[in-house]
Amino acid sequence: MPAGIQPQVQIQTPDGGFLGLDTASEPTSLSLARSRRLHNIYQGKLRALTQRPGSVPVINPALGAAIKHLTQYPFKQSVSVGAAPTLSAVGDAASTLPSGTYYVRYTYVTDNGETEASAEVNVVVPPAVDNPTAAPSLTTATSGGSLPAATYFVVYTWVNSVGETQVSPEASIITSGSTSTITATMPTFPSGVTSVNVYISTSTGTQTRQGSTTTTSYTQSAALVSGAAKPASNTCIVAKLRVTVPAVPFHANKTRIYISTTTNTETLQGETTTTTFDRSTPLVSGAAYPTANTTSFRGELLATSSTSLYSFYNGKLNAATMTNALNSADIYDADFTNKALTNRKIIADGGSLKSYDGSAVANITPAANDGGSNPNNVLPDINAKGCKYVWTHNNYIFISPGTAELFYSKKDEFDYFPQTFYGLLNRLGDYVNGPGVSFDNVCFVPLRRGWNIISGTDSTNFTFQEYLNTINGVIAPRSIVGKITYPDGRQTIPYLSDDGVHEIVNVAVDSKSRYYGTRSLMKDKVDWAAYGFTEAEMTAAVAEYIVQWNMYLLQIKRGATQYVFGYDTRNEEWYGPWTGLTINSLIEWQGVVYFGGDDGRLKKFDATLNSDWTDMAKTVGTPVDYDRISGMIWFEDTGYPSMLDYYILRLKQYSLKASLDISIIHMRGTVEVQEALKNVYLVWDAGQWDNTAWANLDYTDLVSAPQRLSNKLKLPRQGFYFQIRLRNNRDEPVEIFGETLIGRTSGE
Repeated sequence: MPAGIQPQVQIQTPDGGFLGLDTASEPTSLSLARSRRLHNIYQGKLRALTQRPGSVPVINPALGAAIKHLTQYPFKQSVSVGAAPTLSAVGDAASTLPSGTYYVRYTYVTDNGETEASAEVNVVVPPAVDNPTAAPSLTTATSGGSLPAATYFVVYTWVNSVGETQVSPEASIITSGSTSTITATMPTFPSGVTSVNVYISTSTGTQTRQGSTTTTSYTQSAALVSGAAKPASNTCIVAKLRVTVPAVPFHANKTRIYISTTTNTETLQGETTTTTFDRSTPLVSGAAYPTANTTSFRGELLATSSTSLYSFYNGKLNAATMTNALNSADIYDADFTNKALTNRKIIADGGSLKSYDGSAVANITPAANDGGSNPNNVLPDINAKGCKYVWTHNNYIFISPGTAELFYSKKDEFDYFPQTFYGLLNRLGDYVNGPGVSFDNVCFVPLRRGWNIISGTDSTNFTFQEYLNTINGVIAPRSIVGKITYPDGRQTIPYLSDDGVHEIVNVAVDSKSRYYGTRSLMKDKVDWAAYGFTEAEMTAAVAEYIVQWNMYLLQIKRGATQYVFGYDTRNEEWYGPWTGLTINSLIEWQGVVYFGGDDGRLKKFDATLNSDWTDMAKTVGTPVDYDRISGMIWFEDTGYPSMLDYYILRLKQYSLKASLDISIIHMRGTVEVQEALKNVYLVWDAGQWDNTAWANLDYTDLVSAPQRLSNKLKLPRQGFYFQIRLRNNRDEPVEIFGETLIGRTSGE
């Protein structure tokens, strides 16, 4: 969202001149009379304008259930290559791959890079083998075997790594005793042949397989058995190379295959997303295999849906290994590193405490009791209560089941919660209603009717007996987003209470202490009561602080209608509510603002879009309803009407159709002009002459010359108050750089 702009007001003075006022400035240098008059104008300034960009899904397909929570895992990770591939030659009549020895390696590819290559393996891809044309040469002996006297008919086939030929011409021989043997001698093996199968029978043409040999000689000494029938076709045809690799691991997108005909010279020949890759054409000149792993990345975008956790990469949400399924998709989480430098995302889902290690979600195994006089580990008892909220403070993990109870771990550990590390926030029957927030050197714990303060630095002096002096407790746990920052460096903690958004502020500092209080952010700015939100609707509200927009966004559902309110920390003004967005969770990740909703799609805001699209191809969407109504504008408090002469807007110009509707509301009615301003610059064959304006493309920001629409807006107009409405509910871009009001006071 572009920065909110500050409008300018100009007032005509009795001597015919004009006084200009930038409403961001105080009129301290003006004469007393003029200062008094302009102060009244400053009170009635226009609210700054802003723009909500459109949105588009970033995954395909959608998840089967709603996305409930978005978070990120900030710890450094990488993907490792697996075991060496398995190779084989597979007959393929269409293959043109030359026969020979092939050397193969593989790598995994991620969104961030590529692993080093695997260990090298090789295989021989044999040439096609013709059916044998020479009959075997047969001899017999009268001892050493158990063949009965008979006439024996013998054939053979060539065998290679691909298949088997059809049989050779037949030869026969007569044995003379019950102890006879037959020896068959075959020709020299053709290229690629690795063995011979021998088929024998006592009648012509009915041979079955009796054995095989890897030499040119085979002896049948035992009585014939019922063996396999002769091949019906030659399967020793031309072959392709088949590479079998381990499955693509979590965080990887695909596997790259590197092949060569000499050792350690493999080059890229293709990619696969399955466990097999076939090469049936001659090798090409490709990139050499990598020797270093470049898949290292810091952090990943995570989403919860149903009972699973998903990671966003390769254009989709990929399910982590759920060693233990989530108790609920409505999780709270905290990032933690223990004293062994083990990184984990700690997850509270209303059941047992869980962790995510970058690939799998599992229940945390409680550490064994220390023994002796040391307090026992009560994590199993805490799990039985249900871990609803989790947060960290001073490298302790804090858990609450959503009651008045708090439990915290050993310092720098996530699997040991000593029995004595416990707090009870038993003021007025209150209870914890969200995750705590570390602030300065204390931790604020949200309660339904107020806020608790955990003071102290560690388990030896933590205290839980201090509370903020406020009755504005937290109604919506998801409205707590940690700290927000103002332009002057102030940091506060915003949250939704029963009567609107409040924030925790640092109200005073002395040499020893800091003092905190709460203040309303909506008082005299948003008529919160007028919306009539129910307690259930407010309880389910979600929020996020978007750093790049300097904006705290709060979303509330009412049936099928979604309300999104935005609080800009630069001018401390509220915008919206915007409707038409389905948001269960918001997150700013790697410079992009993502959100997820009931349709199971992960979406992002995009300043180049003017509609909220429901599919990645942008074929179905709803235009953003850019609808801004100013606050009440008045020029004086004399009781006499002022005169509004001109209203000037400075708009960004575009190379595509863009316009803005303007309404002026005065004391006798409303003047509305559809597409009052055409903010599109002239592009040959792209815009109509009467709808475009010349533009100097050398400007860093393309702006239209201010246009005085006195005739269209029927100005000047009298009024004690004025309001201005700007709207575009078409799929068109809108961005306002500035505005000016030119008018006259009554002179009374």
